[in-house]
Amino acid sequence: KSAISSPDLPKPVGPYSPAVRAGQFLFISGQIPIDPATGQMADLGFYHFILRGDQPGAAASGTLIGAGGFKGSPDARGEVEIGYSVLSAFQRQGYATEAVRAWIDLAFADPRVETVVGQTLEGLTPSIRVLEKAGFSYAGAGEDAGAP
Repeated sequence: KSAISSPDLPKPVGPYSPAVRAGQFLFISGQIPIDPATGQMADLGFYHFILRGDQPGAAASGTLIGAGGFKGSPDARGEVEIGYSVLSAFQRQGYATEAVRAWIDLAFADPRVETVVGQTLEGLTPSIRVLEKAGFSYAGAGEDAGAP
């Protein structure tokens, strides 16, 4: 993976880059994540992800296919949670699985991270399968209302 920046962009606040290229994805910083427990900026973010223009199905300038990332910084237990969403036209093509795997690698590159959590609703079989393909296993009911 490689960070992407430009002298034409404003300087990022904290340890952020405007974008990160990982495999066929270009993760673009979509918002500055705030850790709800502390009110401070989180250092693992949430991103829009775009197919590069040279990928099948992408427009010449790239195509937005989804968003996802981390819901905040690692907590006191070293736990981070990921979330993601892929536009329906790009579902069932392996993009979510590839993105989740990249976020897992990014998370475990941070020495504070011990556990990566992913939650989904019981009826969202494709999302459950994404998590399974990325190496997750069911560990019980989650903390989000309605999520297993």
